Amino acid sequence: MSDEILTTLTTLLSVHGAVLLDEHRRLEGLLRDLHPDEPLACSVLIESLERGVVAMLRQDPRSPQQPLVAMMTEGSGLALRPATWAVNAWRALLGDRLKSEDGDRGAATSQITHRPGSLEAVLAGKLEK
Repeated sequence: MSDEILTTLTTLLSVHGAVLLDEHRRLEGLLRDLHPDEPLACSVLIESLERGVVAMLRQDPRSPQQPLVAMMTEGSGLALRPATWAVNAWRALLGDRLKSEDGDRGAATSQITHRPGSLEAVLAGKLEK
């Protein structure tokens, strides 16, 4: 799971708007077309939409992580690591969107604002020192 797919997702949401979050098949098609080499990342991002994780994060970006990850893993057979990655990715992405839409609100709700670098850089271990 790479930084590029999250950058693409950010761009798609900027271009098409939040309505894309309600059009799971369309978003899945776009992600799969643009990142055919990332089937797991595409699947877990869409799975989190379909299981209601993204809706919960949109309502309350400070939602505890464990129940959100459990929503992804229970009954689906999805492993803990990709489920956690998806929750963290959506939380960061939605936190950034809230910040850009509501001024400082995203800074108060983001779980990673105290860390240097982006979520993608942290996950990939590519922080500059």
